Amino acid sequence: MKLLVPVFVLAFAAVASAEEAAAPPARTWIDFESTDGSFSISLPGQPAEKVTETPIGTGTVKTTTYTLNLGPGGFYFVSYTDNVSKPADAFDSVQKELAKQGTVLEKKDITLDGAPGREISLEMTAKQPGDILTTVRVFAVGGRLYQVLTTHQKATTSAADQKRFLDSFKVLKK
Repeated sequence: MKLLVPVFVLAFAAVASAEEAAAPPARTWIDFESTDGSFSISLPGQPAEKVTETPIGTGTVKTTTYTLNLGPGGFYFVSYTDNVSKPADAFDSVQKELAKQGTVLEKKDITLDGAPGREISLEMTAKQPGDILTTVRVFAVGGRLYQVLTTHQKATTSAADQKRFLDSFKVLKK
């Protein structure tokens, strides 16, 4: 699952490069539904959509990402990739790539409406240890791999906002 790597590196670079600032102003949260109607999630703003095709073997893999970069206020990310045949391998691959970016604090198997998943929390080493925290939840639903990620600077983003984002993710079509 090498195609997952560029997406996570992008997420980490976005927050790591954000300028230090005071806590961001309160934002209005919205309920967002993906363009294809496959999932919904609550975010503190409108995400940008991007579709990429990555050559792999004799074909390509299409990944759709939704990102919202609030700088010091946090980075919110949801993506999906189709035709994932071995969820456990995909979960391990995501975890391995994350471990290259920081120290894994916790990992646990989770479910979403009976679908297998994994949650991984880590401390990023891009700035100062402990400054940037990332939590990703990865789910395999009907051959599709969903990644729900939030990265934030501890001093500027509340844990409640991160939990609200992660807990609001719902698959609408399987």
